[in-house]
Amino acid sequence: ATNISFSIAGLEFLENLNFDQGLSEEVFLAMWFDPSMDALFEHLEKSFEEEADLTLVRIDKVVHNNKIDDEIIAALRRSRLVLADFTCPCDGKLHRGGVYYEAGFAHGLNKNVIFLVREDSVEHLHFDTRQYNHIVWKEGDTGEIVVVGNEDKALGVAVLERIRAIEVET
Repeated sequence: ATNISFSIAGLEFLENLNFDQGLSEEVFLAMWFDPSMDALFEHLEKSFEEEADLTLVRIDKVVHNNKIDDEIIAALRRSRLVLADFTCPCDGKLHRGGVYYEAGFAHGLNKNVIFLVREDSVEHLHFDTRQYNHIVWKEGDTGEIVVVGNEDKALGVAVLERIRAIEVET
């Protein structure tokens, strides 16, 4: 039999991992920073401001004077959870490597990740994430961002429902 022991500092560290993420008001958004994706960010940001006490963090919108990688890791560590949008250019040849990395890092921190993808990118999802329950979205006829298969539901509403479901589970 192997004896394993934890120091008091180690136990406190483990307790704080779960404690801190539940208290954070930040939700990290990992996504493609193409201008065509700005409407997605603005839609989600508006939904969070109107419907929840959560702040959506898109790292390219954060003012800092550090290496971007360090800012990403710090933001992921302090976030309650991560939204990861796997939308890629229509040909599917340019996967969003940063999004995959950030979602994986969040999983490594035992954080919940909500997977999103635009309808035209579903077929290009990498096999590593294809098994996760993605919320598939599209721009509706009038420019609103809606859930595919339930076009009466705004994407922001679906994301907030998923967040609330996660919080009930924990």
